[in-house]
Amino acid sequence: MKKTLLAIALSSATFVSSAPLMAQESPFSSNVGLFSDYRFRGLTQSDTKPALQGGFDYANANGFYAGNWNSSIGFTDAGIESDFYFGYATELGGVGIDVGNLYYYYPGATAGDTNEIYLGLSAGPASFKVSYATSDYFGVDDSKGHIYYNLGVSIPVSDKVTIDGSMGYHAGKGAQAKGYDYLVGISVDVGNGFALGVSYVTTSGDLKPSADDKGAVISISRSF
Repeated sequence: MKKTLLAIALSSATFVSSAPLMAQESPFSSNVGLFSDYRFRGLTQSDTKPALQGGFDYANANGFYAGNWNSSIGFTDAGIESDFYFGYATELGGVGIDVGNLYYYYPGATAGDTNEIYLGLSAGPASFKVSYATSDYFGVDDSKGHIYYNLGVSIPVSDKVTIDGSMGYHAGKGAQAKGYDYLVGISVDVGNGFALGVSYVTTSGDLKPSADDKGAVISISRSF
Protein backbone atom coordinates (compact mmCIF):
# COMPACT_ATOMS: atom_id res chain seq x y z
CA MET A 1 0.00 0.00 0.00
CA LYS A 2 2.10 2.77 -1.22
CA LYS A 3 2.21 5.48 0.47
CA THR A 4 4.50 8.26 0.51
CA LEU A 5 3.40 11.69 -0.16
CA LEU A 6 3.57 10.27 -1.97
CA ALA A 7 4.79 8.92 -1.45
CA ILE A 8 2.07 9.49 -1.87
CA ALA A 9 3.83 10.13 -4.98
CA LEU A 10 2.66 6.98 -6.45
CA SER A 11 0.26 8.70 -8.74
CA SER A 12 2.61 11.24 -10.31
CA ALA A 13 4.67 10.39 -13.35
CA THR A 14 8.08 11.81 -14.17
CA PHE A 15 7.97 13.57 -17.50
CA VAL A 16 10.97 13.29 -19.79
CA SER A 17 11.95 16.21 -22.00
CA SER A 18 14.35 16.25 -24.91
CA ALA A 19 16.14 18.85 -26.97
CA PRO A 20 18.01 18.71 -30.28
CA LEU A 21 21.58 17.44 -30.00
CA MET A 22 21.06 16.57 -26.32
CA ALA A 23 20.84 13.12 -24.80
CA GLN A 24 17.38 12.17 -23.54
CA GLU A 25 17.00 11.07 -19.93
CA SER A 26 16.19 7.44 -19.38
CA PRO A 27 12.46 6.77 -18.82
CA PHE A 28 13.42 4.16 -16.20
CA SER A 29 14.07 4.88 -12.52
CA SER A 30 14.22 2.99 -9.25
CA ASN A 31 14.23 3.62 -5.52
CA VAL A 32 15.02 1.86 -2.26
CA GLY A 33 14.48 2.89 1.35
CA LEU A 34 14.57 1.78 4.97
CA PHE A 35 11.70 2.99 7.17
CA SER A 36 11.32 2.69 10.94
CA ASP A 37 7.65 1.76 10.36
CA TYR A 38 5.53 1.21 7.25
CA ARG A 39 2.39 3.32 7.52
CA PHE A 40 -0.39 3.17 4.94
CA ARG A 41 -3.27 5.60 5.27
CA GLY A 42 -2.41 6.08 8.92
CA LEU A 43 -2.12 2.44 9.95
CA THR A 44 1.01 0.37 10.53
CA GLN A 45 1.59 -2.44 8.05
CA SER A 46 4.80 -3.72 9.64
CA ASP A 47 3.72 -4.16 13.28
CA THR A 48 5.55 -0.91 14.06
CA LYS A 49 8.81 -2.62 13.05
CA PRO A 50 11.28 -1.40 10.39
CA ALA A 51 10.41 -2.04 6.75
CA LEU A 52 12.56 -2.31 3.65
CA GLN A 53 10.92 -0.81 0.57
CA GLY A 54 11.79 -0.33 -3.07
CA GLY A 55 10.44 -0.12 -6.58
CA PHE A 56 10.92 0.41 -10.28
CA ASP A 57 9.22 2.91 -12.59
CA TYR A 58 8.82 3.62 -16.29
CA ALA A 59 7.62 7.08 -17.36
CA ASN A 60 7.19 7.90 -21.03
CA ALA A 61 7.37 11.45 -22.37
CA ASN A 62 3.81 11.05 -23.66
CA GLY A 63 2.52 10.78 -20.07
CA PHE A 64 2.10 7.02 -19.77
CA TYR A 65 3.74 5.40 -16.74
CA ALA A 66 3.90 1.99 -15.06
CA GLY A 67 5.73 0.52 -12.13
CA ASN A 68 6.14 -1.91 -9.28
CA TRP A 69 6.68 -1.13 -5.59
CA ASN A 70 7.39 -3.55 -2.73
CA SER A 71 7.60 -3.52 1.06
CA SER A 72 8.15 -5.95 3.88
CA ILE A 73 5.03 -6.24 6.05
CA GLY A 74 4.03 -7.81 9.34
CA PHE A 75 0.30 -8.51 9.25
CA THR A 76 0.13 -11.64 7.04
CA ASP A 77 2.18 -14.76 6.45
CA ALA A 78 3.09 -13.35 3.05
CA GLY A 79 5.81 -11.19 4.55
CA ILE A 80 5.77 -8.88 1.54
CA GLU A 81 3.44 -6.55 -0.30
CA SER A 82 3.95 -6.06 -4.02
CA ASP A 83 2.08 -3.28 -5.84
CA PHE A 84 1.65 -2.97 -9.60
CA TYR A 85 0.35 0.19 -11.22
CA PHE A 86 -0.05 2.00 -14.51
CA GLY A 87 -1.62 5.26 -15.58
CA TYR A 88 -1.50 8.44 -17.57
CA ALA A 89 -0.47 11.89 -16.30
CA THR A 90 -0.75 15.22 -18.06
CA GLU A 91 -1.31 18.92 -17.40
CA LEU A 92 -4.21 21.08 -18.49
CA GLY A 93 -4.40 24.79 -17.75
CA GLY A 94 -1.76 24.53 -15.04
CA VAL A 95 -3.54 21.63 -13.32
CA GLY A 96 -1.88 18.22 -13.19
CA ILE A 97 -4.20 15.31 -13.99
CA ASP A 98 -3.37 11.70 -13.18
CA VAL A 99 -5.58 8.64 -13.76
CA GLY A 100 -4.55 5.05 -13.20
CA ASN A 101 -4.97 1.61 -11.71
CA LEU A 102 -3.19 0.11 -8.69
CA TYR A 103 -3.17 -3.56 -7.67
CA TYR A 104 -1.98 -4.62 -4.20
CA TYR A 105 -0.70 -8.21 -4.18
CA TYR A 106 0.19 -10.37 -1.15
CA PRO A 107 1.99 -13.58 -2.20
CA GLY A 108 0.65 -16.54 -0.25
CA ALA A 109 -2.12 -14.45 1.33
CA THR A 110 -4.22 -13.43 -1.66
CA ALA A 111 -7.42 -12.89 0.37
CA GLY A 112 -6.11 -9.37 0.98
CA ASP A 113 -5.38 -8.59 -2.67
CA THR A 114 -7.04 -5.33 -3.66
CA ASN A 115 -7.54 -3.35 -6.86
CA GLU A 116 -8.12 0.41 -6.97
CA ILE A 117 -8.63 2.94 -9.72
CA TYR A 118 -7.66 6.51 -8.93
CA LEU A 119 -7.85 10.11 -10.07
CA GLY A 120 -5.34 12.71 -8.90
CA LEU A 121 -5.29 16.47 -9.37
CA SER A 122 -2.48 18.86 -8.48
CA ALA A 123 -1.80 22.59 -8.63
CA GLY A 124 1.24 24.27 -7.15
CA PRO A 125 2.14 22.62 -3.84
CA ALA A 126 -1.32 21.06 -3.35
CA SER A 127 -2.70 17.73 -4.53
CA PHE A 128 -5.96 15.81 -4.23
CA LYS A 129 -6.51 12.13 -4.96
CA VAL A 130 -9.52 9.83 -4.80
CA SER A 131 -9.14 6.03 -4.91
CA TYR A 132 -12.03 3.63 -5.56
CA ALA A 133 -11.79 -0.08 -4.71
CA THR A 134 -13.08 -2.29 -7.53
CA SER A 135 -12.67 -5.33 -5.26
CA ASP A 136 -13.19 -5.94 -1.55
CA TYR A 137 -10.90 -3.56 0.35
CA PHE A 138 -8.00 -5.65 1.73
CA GLY A 139 -10.25 -8.59 2.54
CA VAL A 140 -12.90 -6.63 4.46
CA ASP A 141 -16.36 -8.14 3.93
CA ASP A 142 -18.70 -6.31 1.51
CA SER A 143 -16.23 -3.44 1.11
CA LYS A 144 -16.13 -3.34 -2.70
CA GLY A 145 -16.71 0.30 -3.66
CA HIS A 146 -14.74 1.67 -0.70
CA ILE A 147 -13.54 5.22 -1.43
CA TYR A 148 -10.47 6.89 0.02
CA TYR A 149 -9.83 10.63 -0.33
CA ASN A 150 -6.49 12.32 0.26
CA LEU A 151 -5.56 15.99 0.33
CA GLY A 152 -1.85 16.74 0.41
CA VAL A 153 0.62 19.59 0.30
CA SER A 154 4.37 19.58 -0.37
CA ILE A 155 6.18 22.86 0.27
CA PRO A 156 9.86 23.32 -0.59
CA VAL A 157 11.48 25.62 1.96
CA SER A 158 14.87 25.43 0.21
CA ASP A 159 16.44 23.48 -2.63
CA LYS A 160 17.20 20.70 -0.12
CA VAL A 161 14.32 20.74 2.38
CA THR A 162 10.63 19.98 1.81
CA ILE A 163 7.74 20.03 4.29
CA ASP A 164 4.86 17.62 3.61
CA GLY A 165 1.39 17.28 5.04
CA SER A 166 -1.71 15.25 4.25
CA MET A 167 -5.18 14.39 5.48
CA GLY A 168 -7.02 11.28 4.28
CA TYR A 169 -10.57 10.06 4.73
CA HIS A 170 -11.92 6.51 4.53
CA ALA A 171 -15.54 6.79 3.37
CA GLY A 172 -16.08 3.19 4.45
CA LYS A 173 -18.12 0.39 2.84
CA GLY A 174 -19.48 -2.79 4.38
CA ALA A 175 -17.45 -3.69 7.46
CA GLN A 176 -14.69 -1.22 6.58
CA ALA A 177 -14.30 1.48 9.25
CA LYS A 178 -14.69 5.17 8.47
CA GLY A 179 -12.17 7.68 9.72
CA TYR A 180 -9.37 10.13 9.06
CA ASP A 181 -5.59 9.88 8.94
CA TYR A 182 -3.07 12.70 9.18
CA LEU A 183 0.60 13.11 8.33
CA VAL A 184 3.09 15.92 8.73
CA GLY A 185 6.73 15.51 7.85
CA ILE A 186 9.98 16.90 6.56
CA SER A 187 12.45 15.49 4.05
CA VAL A 188 16.03 16.54 3.36
CA ASP A 189 18.00 15.90 0.17
CA VAL A 190 21.49 15.00 1.38
CA GLY A 191 22.97 14.53 -2.09
CA ASN A 192 23.97 11.64 -4.36
CA GLY A 193 20.34 10.56 -4.60
CA PHE A 194 19.94 10.08 -0.83
CA ALA A 195 17.15 11.61 1.25
CA LEU A 196 16.38 11.59 4.97
CA GLY A 197 12.84 11.94 6.27
CA VAL A 198 10.84 12.10 9.47
CA SER A 199 7.07 12.29 9.79
CA TYR A 200 4.36 12.01 12.42
CA VAL A 201 1.23 9.99 11.63
CA THR A 202 -2.04 9.65 13.53
CA THR A 203 -5.72 8.80 12.96
CA SER A 204 -9.21 9.71 14.23
CA GLY A 205 -12.86 8.70 13.90
CA ASP A 206 -13.45 4.94 13.73
CA LEU A 207 -9.70 4.70 13.10
CA LYS A 208 -9.04 6.34 16.47
CA PRO A 209 -5.38 6.01 17.41
CA SER A 210 -4.07 3.28 19.65
CA ALA A 211 -0.46 2.71 20.62
CA ASP A 212 0.12 1.24 17.15
CA ASP A 213 -1.73 3.89 15.18
CA LYS A 214 0.21 7.03 15.97
CA GLY A 215 3.85 7.93 16.09
CA ALA A 216 6.93 9.02 14.19
CA VAL A 217 8.42 7.39 11.11
CA ILE A 218 12.10 7.92 10.26
CA SER A 219 13.49 6.98 6.87
CA ILE A 220 16.52 6.96 4.62
CA SER A 221 16.05 6.39 0.92
CA ARG A 222 17.84 6.61 -2.39
CA SER A 223 16.63 7.20 -5.94
CA PHE A 224 18.45 5.95 -9.02
